Amino acid sequence: MRHKSIKNIKTRIRNKKQLVIVEFENNEFVFLSPNNISQNTGLEIFELELLIGSTLRIEFYKKGDKMFNGSICDKDNLIVKEYFFELKKEVERLRIEDKNQILGFRKIKKIFYFYKFGKDNVGIQTEDDSVTFISLKRFEIQSSLNKSEQHILTGSYIFPEFYMIGETLHNGTPVTQDNKILKWINLRYSDKIENMHQNFENSIGYYNGKEYSNTSDDGPGAYGYDSWEEMTLHEALDGDSSNYWNID
Repeated sequence: MRHKSIKNIKTRIRNKKQLVIVEFENNEFVFLSPNNISQNTGLEIFELELLIGSTLRIEFYKKGDKMFNGSICDKDNLIVKEYFFELKKEVERLRIEDKNQILGFRKIKKIFYFYKFGKDNVGIQTEDDSVTFISLKRFEIQSSLNKSEQHILTGSYIFPEFYMIGETLHNGTPVTQDNKILKWINLRYSDKIENMHQNFENSIGYYNGKEYSNTSDDGPGAYGYDSWEEMTLHEALDGDSSNYWNID
């Protein structure tokens, strides 16, 4: 397979596994792991879009080939054997000259929980001290992790997308304000699940099964609020409790 130009990069999380979807100009695509890309390019998970415009050559196993795990391949052109990236620029030049391609993922600093509007909800605080709110049920689906494991997402990245004026919600309600209602969280794991568990256990602080704690005071008081409920009402719902669907 010749080198093909990379048109787009996407990530997907399924069953606690993170895949990178590399799409080519001819609308073909291939799945790679984040580690595959990092080891071959030096790029981090939050800057994969810098690959757009570079090229990738993939070699697949053929039917009857003995694969790296010792088993015999039973289909042609399905399982990746080798891959070769050809970056359009050196990595450091990409980071400087093509930085506008990076989507602006923010590193997760803390995850907390609260009950409001008849449901369990999650607050995701990032290193810039902004907080994104999402229902626990929805976050469990998008993160592929239940509540008891979500603490390991500290150090991972999100790039929240919001509805814009002119769009319509899933229930048919027209959107009347930009950047108020969460559309998608766009989560990227920082590492493999087992490594994320280990990294959290080695980090400063402790996890008691309910919420993450450390020695710093970064609760609602740090933002001028008396409670998580008050903070949620003003930060997520713009002071209007009728906008409950903002964290649906």
